[in-house]
Amino acid sequence: MRIAVLLAVALAIALALVWWLASPPAAVPPVPPAVVAASAPKVEELSTKTSAPPQAHDVPAYLRHVDPAMEICRQPRLAEQALEMFLVPGSRIQTYLETQTEDLRQYVIDTLGASAGDRPRLAAALLRGDVAAGAEIARRTEDGQAYGIAWRACQSRGAAVVFRNAASAGNAEEMMAAVERELATASPSCDALTLERWQQLQPENAAPWLASLNKAQAAGDQAGVVDALHHAGQAQVHDSNWAWLAGQVAAVLPADTPEGGRMLLLMDVIGREAALLGVTAMAPSTKACSAQELQNANRRQQCEQLADLLTQRSNTVLDLTIGAGLAERMGLPAARIPVTRQAIREAQLKDADDYTVSMERPGACAALRTIGDRLTETAQVGEWPALQRRHRLRIGKGKS
Repeated sequence: MRIAVLLAVALAIALALVWWLASPPAAVPPVPPAVVAASAPKVEELSTKTSAPPQAHDVPAYLRHVDPAMEICRQPRLAEQALEMFLVPGSRIQTYLETQTEDLRQYVIDTLGASAGDRPRLAAALLRGDVAAGAEIARRTEDGQAYGIAWRACQSRGAAVVFRNAASAGNAEEMMAAVERELATASPSCDALTLERWQQLQPENAAPWLASLNKAQAAGDQAGVVDALHHAGQAQVHDSNWAWLAGQVAAVLPADTPEGGRMLLLMDVIGREAALLGVTAMAPSTKACSAQELQNANRRQQCEQLADLLTQRSNTVLDLTIGAGLAERMGLPAARIPVTRQAIREAQLKDADDYTVSMERPGACAALRTIGDRLTETAQVGEWPALQRRHRLRIGKGKS
């Protein structure tokens, strides 16, 4: 994995989501970690040549290439000169961080893969880019969450190849050939997974029914649209499992994980997750609840239930934004809309301001920890609950 590729992918994903939401992002695009402060090795010392520091035999594998002199959170801090070298392909600091991140990735894959549960083993398969192995795990599972994640990964399994070969593919033709091979390899396993089975295993979740809505609309199946909308509106929650993969990774990262490697690994995982799992396609629900469709009383009732689902029983900013927009467009009373689009935008802006402040502090460690902690928190409690929690803490600090 090349850091330049990772940062480019992460930035592209962030920009795409910003365009999609037409509102400020909940987090600022990742900033290369070695940014600020003083007393660094001279630029000429950050050459393309690397030498692993002496290692004791009992050092864990994920720390075997750690060099205290190259650590971003070292004392004294790295200088601004290091940023320039960080962006230079093959520079010592870039190679060092890439190696550190790959050591951590392999540790995480091995740890998750050795677990007994289907979810961690599925996470290990997806981190390897092996969608077929993930589908095989799902085919035998009774875990609705694991099944749904594997089903979604199968729908975009070519993305795994792009991530796996982004740094080594010679040209677009090679990449497309690799994608075609992946589709052919994974297809038998993926074909065994069905939306109907996902719906059986996870009846409380609207996500498989929204996927059915997408499929029905693409096929022009109006009866299927009505049925999917009905079941989605009756579901207890809409859980898109956003940041699930990052959560699996964060749960097994050791306490002594170097900050630079931790942040880069989590950013890479978020990028992979966005490409492999994405988010539940909401365009079909918007089309199904268009002004023309809302003239039908039955359809309007279904769309009101969908708006309630997205604004009251979902946990991502995207769900809330679409649900609030739908509720406002239908003229639902304010008491029925727990959060407005304006309130969501304001919360995102405040959150982005806090991140900017952390970037302005001396050293890069505060910003690194902010990125890593926010990704971990989102994976644990959900995007919107995490943002609300930070808002409450901000208010509490203001009163103290």
